[in-house]
Amino acid sequence: KIVIKGYRDADRIYMEVIDNGSGISEERLEAIHAELQLTYQDQKQYIGIGIKSVNDRIKMQYGEAYGLTIRSVYGEGTSMIITIPVTTGGLD
Repeated sequence: KIVIKGYRDADRIYMEVIDNGSGISEERLEAIHAELQLTYQDQKQYIGIGIKSVNDRIKMQYGEAYGLTIRSVYGEGTSMIITIPVTTGGLD
């Protein structure tokens, strides 16, 4: 099952995709979070170009407070949340 949500909280917009799949182990999730913080040149493991690219592009456009968050419980499922600021203008 996949659930897609979008919601606003104060000055932030959250887009969340949740599944009830097998989840990600704590060790792998920690490795993914660490990889998201590295530059492409410093990456030691392959986490996926898409995930890294989405996170980096959001941070470049809106700043370090925004980006992709991954939460998971092994055996229960995973959620990926994209956080961006509320804006009233278009993209540059």
